[in-house]
Amino acid sequence: GFNPKHAIPLSNLTILGGAIANLLFNCPKRHPKADRPVIDWDMILIMEPSTIAGAVIGSFMSKFLPEVVITTLLSIVLLLMAWRTLTKGVKLWNEETEQQERAGIEMTRPAGYAPVQQTPTGTPPARGPQQQLLLGPNGVMYQVP
Repeated sequence: GFNPKHAIPLSNLTILGGAIANLLFNCPKRHPKADRPVIDWDMILIMEPSTIAGAVIGSFMSKFLPEVVITTLLSIVLLLMAWRTLTKGVKLWNEETEQQERAGIEMTRPAGYAPVQQTPTGTPPARGPQQQLLLGPNGVMYQVP
């Protein structure tokens, strides 16, 4: 792999290419429910100065700090973002599960499929050459008819 001093600019260049492609693709589009463009130009005007300032500060830091410090800082940022994503995902999962329980929605078996009886060890019983099994969304195995 690349060392951080080379990987960061290469990553930024890749992100720039993707951003330009998205801009060209989304610029002519209109919002489906409101009479305005899909791109919120006012939000860009608010966010871009701080984004550019962060990029400038980061490029100065990458020139003066040793690679160990840069790698450690990038690892800390990655861990914080992963933790934030995980906690948000768990929170959304819990909220959706609660909403489904309140609405009385259950995960049901697919139409035409019969549940497979499992042995005491938790494995499915032996099946014939023509039988296929499907793992349903609720974790139960179903026999394909």
